[in-house]
Amino acid sequence: MQSSGEPQNQSMVPYDIQPDNYAISYDNFSFDYLDNFPYELQVDEAEIFLDLSALNIFLIVLYGLIFIIGLLGNLFVIFVIIRFKSMRTLTNYFLVNLTCGDILVIVICIPVTLGSTVYKKWIYGEILCKLTPFIQGIAVGVSVLSLLFISISRYFAIYKPLTAKIAFSTKNVRIMICVIWIISLGSFSPLLFVNSVKTSNLFGLLESKICEEQWNSQSDKNVFNLFVFSVLFVCPFIIMLVAYSVIGYTLWYGNPTLRDACKMHQLKTNLILKQRRRTVKMLICVVICFGICWLPYYIVNLWIDFNIGDTSKTRLMTTVYTYIYPLVMILGLSNSAINPICYCFLSRGFRRGLRQLLYCNGFLKRSSVFFKSSFKLKSTVSESFDTANV
Repeated sequence: MQSSGEPQNQSMVPYDIQPDNYAISYDNFSFDYLDNFPYELQVDEAEIFLDLSALNIFLIVLYGLIFIIGLLGNLFVIFVIIRFKSMRTLTNYFLVNLTCGDILVIVICIPVTLGSTVYKKWIYGEILCKLTPFIQGIAVGVSVLSLLFISISRYFAIYKPLTAKIAFSTKNVRIMICVIWIISLGSFSPLLFVNSVKTSNLFGLLESKICEEQWNSQSDKNVFNLFVFSVLFVCPFIIMLVAYSVIGYTLWYGNPTLRDACKMHQLKTNLILKQRRRTVKMLICVVICFGICWLPYYIVNLWIDFNIGDTSKTRLMTTVYTYIYPLVMILGLSNSAINPICYCFLSRGFRRGLRQLLYCNGFLKRSSVFFKSSFKLKSTVSESFDTANV
């Protein structure tokens, strides 16, 4: 499907590359024959810009599944945390924040990205051209910073519980969430200015529109992408790696504080320890999934950045942008649908919420009182010791 002589017309994604030195041709159409056509010839745009290749049909199916699972799953997470008081823990406040970013990706970024991948002409206007990459970038920033604050809060809850109660009070957590959004908004604000719709006329027959980034220079773009990768991906992951390594060692191999407490309050301490272990397992899983989903995108994006001017790699660039880039893009976006699945598989609290939701909707009525009371029983421990009963 790719040729080597026409400009690339690709969907807009956050801090993404729009190379000028490689191109695509469209199915059932060749620009080589335009000179032989009468000027007044009416050309069907759909035949030229619509790309229903096997890869894109595969992407349509995947994007559809991600959209449905992600939307229902994230709404379920918010419902459970709002509905049940025992789920309103410190960790879950940050998870709700992460979920809000995921919903933005699901509702805005996925439909526009899929549409612009299948239909090669940008038809969504100037506003969505600026907002789509901006919102997706914000969602990535909110996700990684929320996970970072969770790891720090877990560390303090285990090693400095008294400090944790003060530093991570409800008021302070709300301030932290605001800081997370401010940092994310500020970090990706350049995308609002560099993204715009570029209109061109193809031999007087067709109007082509592309949403692309227009930087003053390629070096400016490289600096921005390196900043995003290092500050909002690498550094937070290093901190989380160290924090969860220390936390994991403490929870699974014990420490003097926990062992002394066990002698006095064996049952209660064991319950707290098990809850903390389950919480840490779930959080580590969420962090790993985030890294697996977004790291390939960053690697491919940076590779394109630093090889865009190399004419010897034009064919390879075209192959990467045509086949590899769409796959790493959908892998990154799929993270918004994976998170709720992790919560339900690794969290007893969310599983109980799912059961309760089914009871309320009449799917299951038997023992509904029991499961509702189970939330109340769990709330005492989770609220007293902040074990993040998730």
